[in-house]
Amino acid sequence: MADKSERAAAAVAALFAKKPGATLEEFLQAAVAADKGLSGIARRSFNAIYLLPLKRKAKQAAGGNGRPAGRKKAKATRAAATGRRKKAPTRKKVSRKKATRKKATRGVRLSDSARVAARRLVLERDQQVIASLGRNGDPRSAYDLAADVDEYIERLARALRG
Repeated sequence: MADKSERAAAAVAALFAKKPGATLEEFLQAAVAADKGLSGIARRSFNAIYLLPLKRKAKQAAGGNGRPAGRKKAKATRAAATGRRKKAPTRKKVSRKKATRKKATRGVRLSDSARVAARRLVLERDQQVIASLGRNGDPRSAYDLAADVDEYIERLARALRG
């Protein structure tokens, strides 16, 4: 950003005190008249350096915090102006499809004995896979394990049922 000229800042402040609703062009002309070095300044930079700080100070002096009012505040003000009360919060409705989906994501509750039996089967299967891979890469033992997967799943299902 460009350096702030004190003469231009004083001229802009004087114009703002007299006429706060003046256009950006009027403020820029007053600043250039006070300091000729500002003749090439971009309007956006001029606004940020000279005008916005004045507007923020004026808003704070008036009791605002310099930020636009939030949506909730505006809504409450509108409701008060029309004499309406805020509606009581309603219970959120959940469609059957979503409720079913929620139940499905909770998962199946397993008894401790079923969980232990399933864990034992999975670990046994892992040991068999490790052993078959350790036999010098014998493809026949790996094939036998793959062919036996249906029987393994049946045992696992029985264990999970408890």
